[in-house]
Amino acid sequence: MTLTSGASYAGPVTEDSSSNYGGSVRARLLFRRQFILGPRFIEDLPSWRRIRIADSLCLTAHPDLRIHQAAQETSSITLLGYVLDPNEPQAGDAEIVQGLLRALCTRGRFADLLERTHDLAGRWILIVNDGQRIRIVNDACGYRQVFYTDAAYSADLWCASQPGLIAAALRLEPDAEAMDFIQSYAASGRDWWPGKEHWWPGDSSAYREIKHLVPNHYLDVTAGVPQRFWAGSHSRRACRGTPRSSEGS
Repeated sequence: MTLTSGASYAGPVTEDSSSNYGGSVRARLLFRRQFILGPRFIEDLPSWRRIRIADSLCLTAHPDLRIHQAAQETSSITLLGYVLDPNEPQAGDAEIVQGLLRALCTRGRFADLLERTHDLAGRWILIVNDGQRIRIVNDACGYRQVFYTDAAYSADLWCASQPGLIAAALRLEPDAEAMDFIQSYAASGRDWWPGKEHWWPGDSSAYREIKHLVPNHYLDVTAGVPQRFWAGSHSRRACRGTPRSSEGS
């Protein structure tokens, strides 16, 4: 897979502008609304937006991906995607993110912010920096997906909207067992293969070095590991070191 998407950006792709797919439009559609996050920006994506989350954390994002960032002193929240609050339907991304930032800064507790996300809808990712640790949490159903490098295989943490972006940036090869699994389904002629997104159990992906952040988990970027949390008013604690046998969705 190549990451090259060098066409100059000419605004969001609309129905009219994409009706005739020229080379520049195809380049703008490549990895549309996706992102990659890591210790450096991706030079192979020159038309993508670049946002520095922290000194050693750089976000490279497709121009069509909605992003809103709010900061207060040493804390910040960066929203990828869109978020909806059924309790305040008139609130936009900016108002909702600002409310989350107030919840985070009032007592400096990440658990307070998690509590505020329980009612939120949409397809979103929050990159939360409380000044000491950085964590990533996504919508309850995991519609806006996060993949990340396994600390056992990579010294630097990378995250992205799909594993192929990380694999291309780090030149990773698909896991041999995963490819055998793919080929067995291709040979079986099942009607959902190929042409549809492949499903992988649990936190696995087609790459041994890349994991999937499953729902009701957040990613501790500082430590490079996922942590389980429980939704509901009783979930003031964010659990650490939950045995995999007791994990759920």
